[in-house]
Amino acid sequence: MISKYKDDVLPEYTEEIPELKPVIKADDLPKEPPFGYIILPLGREDIALDVFLASIPVSSSLRRIRSLFDETLRKSLFDYLSYNLGIATGNDDKAIKFRDRAVREYPEDYEAIEKLYIDGRLTGIILNEAVIRLRKEKEKPPSLSSVNEFSKLVRKLSKINATLIRIGREPIETYVNKALKEESDVILLARGQNINQAVEVANRLKGEGFELFSEKELEFSNPEIGTWYFLTPRENEVSLMRIWLKRPKRELL
Repeated sequence: MISKYKDDVLPEYTEEIPELKPVIKADDLPKEPPFGYIILPLGREDIALDVFLASIPVSSSLRRIRSLFDETLRKSLFDYLSYNLGIATGNDDKAIKFRDRAVREYPEDYEAIEKLYIDGRLTGIILNEAVIRLRKEKEKPPSLSSVNEFSKLVRKLSKINATLIRIGREPIETYVNKALKEESDVILLARGQNINQAVEVANRLKGEGFELFSEKELEFSNPEIGTWYFLTPRENEVSLMRIWLKRPKRELL
């Protein structure tokens, strides 16, 4: 189940393989599992699956990154990851419980996280932006204003209907055709040696009628130029570019 989470649910951000720790009574279970551990009461194998689904995301990933999300966004994030892990492992009935609770308690933020994940922007933009901001804090806990500002950005980006396209070493035509098939606007993400490829794809798309989002619309520069920080399997960094493009408006018949 942990491998499924690492490979299919949250690649690049799963930092730890948590250790299983038994406790005597269910009442001894902590309200939030400590990072790196999954706590399971002895003799309660009947709740093991529920504990795994709830504990694996919070115990193995986003150890520091989570501190930049405010409370309801943070709960929405881990509820969605637990839901997704349940679906990925064929435990749909248990997965739905995470979704139902989140929709009942913080529906707008859960929907925001869901949309960002499905469009590829959670892993392609939000989490890397969190890493960048935390590195600037130089190991200090983020201030309340930092949390509020970052959470505001997350909610703003969730309202932009755009799909992330990761640019690799496929022919340029592959990415151009993929963008043209999308119903939404697109964000081109390139790292390291693929940045020039992304610029060429963007130029081709502008020739097809796409336009750059303005800095006023996004409240940051476009293209975005920065650094991508890898957390696993070892810390590493490469140059980064994201290009936000609005698809041409379709004329009404």
